[in-house]
Amino acid sequence: MKITNHETLLTNFVLVPEKPVEPGTLNADKIKSKIIEIFGDSSKPITTQFPELMLIFDSTNQINITAEREKIIISDNKVTGYASRDLAKFTQLARAVYEILSFDKLKAYGFNIISTFETDAEDSSQFLRDKFIQKEAFGDAGELIGSAVRFIYKTKDGIRNDLRIEPKFADGASVIPQGNIQVSQNSNFIDSALPTLTDFKEKTTNLYNDLPVVLGKLI
Repeated sequence: MKITNHETLLTNFVLVPEKPVEPGTLNADKIKSKIIEIFGDSSKPITTQFPELMLIFDSTNQINITAEREKIIISDNKVTGYASRDLAKFTQLARAVYEILSFDKLKAYGFNIISTFETDAEDSSQFLRDKFIQKEAFGDAGELIGSAVRFIYKTKDGIRNDLRIEPKFADGASVIPQGNIQVSQNSNFIDSALPTLTDFKEKTTNLYNDLPVVLGKLI
């Protein structure tokens, strides 16, 4: 099946520090200045900061940074065509946030992608059922009318990927599927530090570019 109208809904990085951080003491002003430096003067980041939570949101570029005690999430919430998404500035920002927060060590970090694409099926849940599931194996438990699938695998570079492919439902009607399919990929790195900016960009770009290739083989 040909994948068409592939769009990215969200990309984010998750940093998991070895020791809990205190969000109320983090240098939000320095992070805001870095957002403006990378994305330009049109950026207008706004900060909300409490002892247990720090939020920074730049509505111009749809950048959101959330810091909790156990994790920091740097998100790009722009909806773009999959192939046209610019990861360079976003990856640069994530690396800069890591440097500003000055972690002693990380437990792990992750790179996540949520995207959607169209199929020529009227019902994407039935398409996934027929593609991946043996209906007969469901037995007398009931009628299997649709499905989602999950793959956990290691890339050739040893990166652990958790890939979910599921039907996209009509807005406000969770039992009515569309022909669209939603894809969530979580790539996990067990490492105590982020790589250099060059290596970080390369790893991120490779994971992003490889996803449509994997989907093409599966779908």
